[in-house]
Amino acid sequence: MSVPDYAQLLQRFPDDPPPEPPREPELEECCGSGCDPCIFDFYAADLNTYRAAAMAWQQRHPDVKLEIR
Repeated sequence: MSVPDYAQLLQRFPDDPPPEPPREPELEECCGSGCDPCIFDFYAADLNTYRAAAMAWQQRHPDVKLEIR
């Protein structure tokens, strides 16, 4: 079973689109000053939120293989 791309899923499920993963920050985007929270802390939180939403979406659409990273 192949993994459909996001555009295909939007067409197939316009009323329940799959969640989009957050964009991972580039290393250069971190200032290196030891910020608390750091940009990577925000990314980790967003990634956890995405994973939970993606797993819930996958349960609603078990016939579709969603790549959850």
